[in-house]
Amino acid sequence: MKKTRTIYDSDYYRMQLLIQSHDFVNRTEKMMNNFKKIGYPLPRGGFNTYKEYLDWNEKYFLKRQEIANSKELSDKIEKIKNGEETVGPEKYYQIEALRKKHIPPLIEEYISDILNNAGINRKSKKYESYQRFLIFNIFLNKEKFSNPPLIIKRIRNKDTDTLDLFIQILPYTRKEDIVNAWPFIKQHQKLLSEYKERIKEYKKFQRDLDIYNIYQKFKNEPRIALQNSADNRIDSRTWNKIKDKYGDLSWENIRKIVSNIENLIKNVTDRESY
Repeated sequence: MKKTRTIYDSDYYRMQLLIQSHDFVNRTEKMMNNFKKIGYPLPRGGFNTYKEYLDWNEKYFLKRQEIANSKELSDKIEKIKNGEETVGPEKYYQIEALRKKHIPPLIEEYISDILNNAGINRKSKKYESYQRFLIFNIFLNKEKFSNPPLIIKRIRNKDTDTLDLFIQILPYTRKEDIVNAWPFIKQHQKLLSEYKERIKEYKKFQRDLDIYNIYQKFKNEPRIALQNSADNRIDSRTWNKIKDKYGDLSWENIRKIVSNIENLIKNVTDRESY
């Protein structure tokens, strides 16, 4: 997939103002120092790939759990409890302050603090997009936030209980955005229940439908009295009717054509109407 076009809208400049603010720089620097303190510094310039970041984040999370479950922290908490099974509000807040001091925050908590301080709370429609951008900015050194040039989503159809694929065209979507996103759209298209790699044209549809209708006409008519019983067969009567127009088809071919049209009719009429 080609590089996504950057959309220079209000969201783009809002994120630029945020990451170039003194508060962001100070909070990020403090966060980096906390990583160093527990032995998980970030590489200079950030990670090269998102997978590298995920691997590092998993190790950081395990280290965080190790600190949270350490005997050192447990002993300090027990000292505050002083043997009490349940504690009152005062001691509870002391314990929480102690845990906050010793246990490093989750990455999401760092990001939430940055966004909250910038006046962006979790109720914002763009919160997850901003959160994802800050992770990429801090850990992978990506500097440009961009809204997607179009939206690709799968929505469950309540009538058929299947997932339908939608491409939402935005005010700034261009034809090139759809072309660039097509490999990604194709991946989603393959997940549709009725997806087919290729839908072939029924090239002899008109001929076969004509033969089928002739066959059905004879089938629904009373049998005529003929000396040769073979001539009274539907296959024979159909063959006599079509041979000059469609060539010398065998009875077997006629029955196959009838079967093909019957299957087609069944396939298209068994589908639930939308």
